[in-house]
Amino acid sequence: MAKNSLHVINARYVSDYTLEVEFSDGTSQVINFEQFLKISSHNNTRHYLNKDVFQEFTVENGQLFWGNHDLEFDVAKLHRNELLPPSLPFDSVKKASMILRAVNHKIRRRIIELLEEYKKMTVTEIFIKLRIEQSAASQHLAILRNEGIVFTERDGKYIHYSLNFERIDEVMRFVKSLTSDR
Repeated sequence: MAKNSLHVINARYVSDYTLEVEFSDGTSQVINFEQFLKISSHNNTRHYLNKDVFQEFTVENGQLFWGNHDLEFDVAKLHRNELLPPSLPFDSVKKASMILRAVNHKIRRRIIELLEEYKKMTVTEIFIKLRIEQSAASQHLAILRNEGIVFTERDGKYIHYSLNFERIDEVMRFVKSLTSDR
């Protein structure tokens, strides 16, 4: 153990799955391990949901661990009380996945390309350009409209479709935030 490194000095059981952990910098942290234990997919980690087994922790060489080091945490993460990874905004992820599913079809991608090129088109213009049935073009346009990828604008008996660039940019920013290195 390095002389200046952060390490665990002591830990005491508080209740249920909660410990008070003292660190070498003079601070202490009350840490609840329950959520971490419940969401773990590893059987040897879930084993510590038994409160009697959970209470059998050890502090040795500046580390807090259970069993034969089969459950051990990074001291810096304990110090910051960060047992769980940051949660994903699941509602946003679900919405983005539905939008990505909507554009992940060759005909719908071709419709998007046409609308990008021609700016506004009717369903008739689209199905003629794509050489598909009018009903197929209408179904694909409905999917894109439901996900906010295209706008509709009525002009008498015609409905013109155009791209919602703001929505597309919003989804692209969200996807980029999920895929960027942190």
